[in-house]
Amino acid sequence: MSHGSDAQHETDLSELLDQLRQVGARLWLDQGALKCDAPKGAVTQQLRDRLRACKPEIMARLRADQQHIRNDDWQVDAQLPVHITSNGSKIGMCHSPRVILLTGATGFLGAFLLAELMRQTQATIICLVRPDRGLTNPEEQHQTASDRLTNVIENYGLTSSVDTSRLEVMAGDLKQPEWGIPKNQYQELCERIDAIIHNGAHVHHGMPYKNLKITNVHGTLESIKFAFKSRVPLHFISSLSVLPPQLVQGFKRYYETDSLKTTPVPSGGYNRSKWVAERLVEQAADRGLPVTVFRPGPISGHSKTGVFNRQDFLYRLVLGYMESGMAPDGAMHLDPLPVDFVSQAMIWLSVGGGGSSQASQFARYHLLHPKPASSDLVFDACCEAGMPIKRVPYATWFQHLKRIAEEKNIQHPLYPLVALFASRTHAISNSSENLDPLPFDCSRAMTALEKAPFVLPELNQDLFRTYLRAMTRQGLESTSNIAGGVRK
Repeated sequence: MSHGSDAQHETDLSELLDQLRQVGARLWLDQGALKCDAPKGAVTQQLRDRLRACKPEIMARLRADQQHIRNDDWQVDAQLPVHITSNGSKIGMCHSPRVILLTGATGFLGAFLLAELMRQTQATIICLVRPDRGLTNPEEQHQTASDRLTNVIENYGLTSSVDTSRLEVMAGDLKQPEWGIPKNQYQELCERIDAIIHNGAHVHHGMPYKNLKITNVHGTLESIKFAFKSRVPLHFISSLSVLPPQLVQGFKRYYETDSLKTTPVPSGGYNRSKWVAERLVEQAADRGLPVTVFRPGPISGHSKTGVFNRQDFLYRLVLGYMESGMAPDGAMHLDPLPVDFVSQAMIWLSVGGGGSSQASQFARYHLLHPKPASSDLVFDACCEAGMPIKRVPYATWFQHLKRIAEEKNIQHPLYPLVALFASRTHAISNSSENLDPLPFDCSRAMTALEKAPFVLPELNQDLFRTYLRAMTRQGLESTSNIAGGVRK
């Protein structure tokens, strides 16, 4: 069979499956047999004949999808199934989207992406939000999903930034095929959307790959399927953690043009799940899907309000220093970008003013601070606020962490970070003037943002003063109580 006839056969098969879905038919495999459930009279004789004729191909596709979802082999998961394609027809970029689908809006970055979409576009924003578990009533699912999003918006102080007249909530779950949305609603969603921003992910650096793949990999696969079916661009939020730092012999610098096909596979379940997800997106781009990939590095609090993600590494680390009254000798690189700048940049470069100048069907950007600072800034800001932090040898610091772990002091801000320090035996550098260069280039992103109507915040003491004030406002102990408690 020629390549052209193969493509036509795939197109015919996809059209048949779409028609079956539209009439409410559900296909699945049960002990190797093809099963079909449909409303009475929905499947016409013509559809029955076509279904019978294509039965082997349909079963093969269902087996491939099942293997992709269930197999714990990340190398298998990283292969985009062959039937997910544009079928040779071009999908264009949409520079003025009227309706945008956003996943992950209840996360820290996602909430600010929502607020920025409201500022930079006139589009209606549909947020895919997971409802409470165990609910089957659609109205209850929608209500709990809406409540979750409302609470997040309020907690991050974004109520005035979100125009509820342009906001819609769709109850759905990234873990489910077609996000668990009823067929008619899914089809309607496909017809309405002009662009999708896929930010949803399960962020947990202590979990193995097999526990994260169902959300991070399968959720991305479903977003790719949706984008192809809707024929709309996909803007994917990846992570710099897909690129392992090469601080060894043969050190190289990672550029924004580097494909994951030519880079080492990172260790760690979360990092690997994001690597697999981005590889799927790269292959989707190769098959004709317009794609923008963002690889953010560390994301810090809002540069003006100081609002932070309380589960963030830097947030917990600073709190841990404050509560312990000590920190290890040496200096670390600090290259975070405030969440307001990250969200501004992502929207500007995807569906905002900067995205309209994107000439190619594919773009990738690294988002980290191009002018890193030393962690000495943190200690200087703490000292200025009346919380001097004692610097101790790394061995002393690590013994302190071990005690936190042994006592199972889960309330201590450093408790979740103990494992991240366990593999190190010394501080990164003995001097803030002797810090190794970071291996990530971000010049393409910074160049693209030169005409943006917002500026890059500096990493300076003013910024960290803002963060320390916000930490106190967010219900933490007062600085005097922290300092006093440590020294008793």
